[in-house]
Amino acid sequence: MSPRRFSLAGSLRPAMTSLRAAMAPSRAPPPERARARYVGRGVAASIVAAGLVAIGLAGWHRATPHGKVVPMVVSGKAGLRTTSSGAHVRWTVGAVTVSVDPSILALGPGAKDAIVSAYGAWMSTGAHVPDVSVDTASAPGEVARDGVNRVLVGKVETPGEGDVLALTTSFVDDASGDVLEADTVFNEKYVFGILSPRPGESPRAGEGGEDTCGDVYDLQNVATHEAGHFFGLGEDYSETAATMYYESLPCQTHKRTPIPLDVTVMSGLYSGSGPGGGASQQAQGGCSHR
Repeated sequence: MSPRRFSLAGSLRPAMTSLRAAMAPSRAPPPERARARYVGRGVAASIVAAGLVAIGLAGWHRATPHGKVVPMVVSGKAGLRTTSSGAHVRWTVGAVTVSVDPSILALGPGAKDAIVSAYGAWMSTGAHVPDVSVDTASAPGEVARDGVNRVLVGKVETPGEGDVLALTTSFVDDASGDVLEADTVFNEKYVFGILSPRPGESPRAGEGGEDTCGDVYDLQNVATHEAGHFFGLGEDYSETAATMYYESLPCQTHKRTPIPLDVTVMSGLYSGSGPGGGASQQAQGGCSHR
């Protein structure tokens, strides 16, 4: 199979409200180091088109009354998202375009490259995910079912999700599980930046507050996790080294590269014999699965 590569095309049509670069949280963090927790779950939404559902895959920053986060499932690998009909959520087209919002570009030089690299990290694994072309929107936008896959910084409007670190909403055919559109918003309550990678970083690095980046979350680190949701993965609740592990810390960069456990699940979702079935393989042009 020929090498996978990104296409940096012209601008997509704009449609939207103004968004700014991320800001620091408006409320004080808990006594321990601030962190974001990811939990994939269904977001109740009413979509006009019959048979269409919106599934939210989120990072969140909340605790139970006892101070512990209760995951939806306990798993040693990233889960697979399913619709109410039991269909696995995944793309069945061979190529998609993602539009980078001006609010992402406002995070500084290298912001677009961080988003490109996040999707590229999954494409380079050999899994038969769609080829992603990254475009730049000429005007700011919003999360909406408008035919454009957006990546932006802004408010998280979903009720009860205001403190999430990032939220990926996929518009999915309920019967088939086919993703028709997916938008990712990075919550403007938090500070995102382009950090230097730290080879050999411990998955728990930063917990003791020894890092010097403050409360900055690495854009590429978070974006690679959200790209996993974009392609159809859920959360990993036990493997701290995994890209799809459900929590993220400031200064962290190791999630930029999916580990074999992440890749195994993604490859299964998009293999001819996996949950994605032959439709995904056919859409990819019949490439043999590695």
